[in-house]
Amino acid sequence: MAEGPLEAAVRGWTATSATAELISPDGEQRLPVPLSRRAPGHWRVAKGYRPPQDITPGIWKLQVAYEDGPTVAVSRSAALVIGNALWCGSNSERIRQDDPPRYGKGEVNLAAAGNQWESFQVVVASETGLQDVSMRATDLNW
Repeated sequence: MAEGPLEAAVRGWTATSATAELISPDGEQRLPVPLSRRAPGHWRVAKGYRPPQDITPGIWKLQVAYEDGPTVAVSRSAALVIGNALWCGSNSERIRQDDPPRYGKGEVNLAAAGNQWESFQVVVASETGLQDVSMRATDLNW
């Protein structure tokens, strides 16, 4: 599914070690990601690392944990698209064409009183680019 190797550089200025993992869109699957140390406090995803071919498409989270001695641990994450994915936003969010995907935003909960309307946004993201995309909405359930 993934087209090419995963490339990312991470920094933990005073960190003595770092580990990384990919977390699936539903949070159920965790895949270790190998890191190689470039310099003190600087790591990168090991050259040529590719996620498994049978990986579930969607918005995955790359999570990196840093340790700075025995007492301090910090975790940072970034979302990435594997294959094609949808993510949703409320009507109050400002979403731009070049915004990064948002992990864990695959559904929308709407609430409105009788004869009122409520809007939301659906964003289509692709690892490779898409053409001629169409969507169809079904009846709302309540």
